[in-house]
Amino acid sequence: MTSEHIALRNRANALHSTGPQTQAGKAKVAQNARRHGLTSPPDPGSVALWLRVILCQPDLSPDDYLKDDPRIFAALKLAEAEVRLSLACAELDRFERGTAPLSETAKALQSRAADITEALLADGLPPKQRLAGLSLLRQIGRKIADDTSLGGKRHTLMQRYVREATTTRRRAFQSWVDLLGEVRKAA
Repeated sequence: MTSEHIALRNRANALHSTGPQTQAGKAKVAQNARRHGLTSPPDPGSVALWLRVILCQPDLSPDDYLKDDPRIFAALKLAEAEVRLSLACAELDRFERGTAPLSETAKALQSRAADITEALLADGLPPKQRLAGLSLLRQIGRKIADDTSLGGKRHTLMQRYVREATTTRRRAFQSWVDLLGEVRKAA
């Protein structure tokens, strides 16, 4: 199969991928970026600090950002990439050291597990319900481990964000270097 056929097949498949259809589904996915903040826009103050460093202009004002200058645009892209990479690396490091706060999902699961445990300790619970409760506790434990352990889904996701931020930074840096080379050639 040629690459053209593969591309056509992929485009046809992409037409079927429409995302959530219900209001509940749309509301759920709308909150995906709020789980950890790694996909949210970077802090403008941090970007401004990096921009001043990149351009070697400590007195750079916000009015300077608005100029239609390719050098400032490229430096701004690099500054944003630096902030995103530093945030992603810091968050991954906190997670791997075990100092990152629990996700909302893990907190909710822990609360649910505590409720189930309390119900299991109550007198007069039929054996069938007790077994169902223990099975549910095991499932919850696996979900919590998946969200909090190294190699779990959350850890893998953070590693992916670091890789993406590294790639974005590498591209922004290459654009910056290319632009500086063009400026030197023109001078």
